[in-house]
Amino acid sequence: MRNASIRGFTTGIILAAMLIIGFYLMIQLPKDTSVNSNTNFILYAFIVAVTLWIALKQFNRRHTIVLNRLFVFVMVLIITTSVLFSVGAFCYAQFIDTSYLSTLLESSRQNWAEKNYSLQVIAGQGEWTWYSSPLNYALMELKVMLFSLAIIAIPIATVFYLRNKNRIMPLAYNNPELIY
Repeated sequence: MRNASIRGFTTGIILAAMLIIGFYLMIQLPKDTSVNSNTNFILYAFIVAVTLWIALKQFNRRHTIVLNRLFVFVMVLIITTSVLFSVGAFCYAQFIDTSYLSTLLESSRQNWAEKNYSLQVIAGQGEWTWYSSPLNYALMELKVMLFSLAIIAIPIATVFYLRNKNRIMPLAYNNPELIY
């Protein structure tokens, strides 16, 4: 179990770094098209899927896949990645670009106004509190990351387990061709 949690933690750090870099690059691109947001989501899911699959293959090389080890690996990966990504979002909103949240709020209000929603409906939405402070924004990002990583990582880990559950690791001392 310890090795599964260590590997999950290191894979979570790597995945969080890749997603934070992608987040910063996404901020630099224009946001006015729905194609851009769909492309970002597909790239996000692809990065998570490929990174998780590679990490599971590396984990499978040294250990046989057991369901409880796989579960610990995936849960530690999800929690580590989510926490580090939300810390990155907090640092960006608090220290790097202090006008980022006000820009998000203004573009959201314009989007709602273009859809002819009334101002009372806009003012009554609880989602506007996400943009009130960097801490609220980071907590919202934490919730979104936990949910989306669970939606992506659990099916991928399940498919990996089903494909590799019968694979037996060759042991060095059971190999008759090995000369000691």
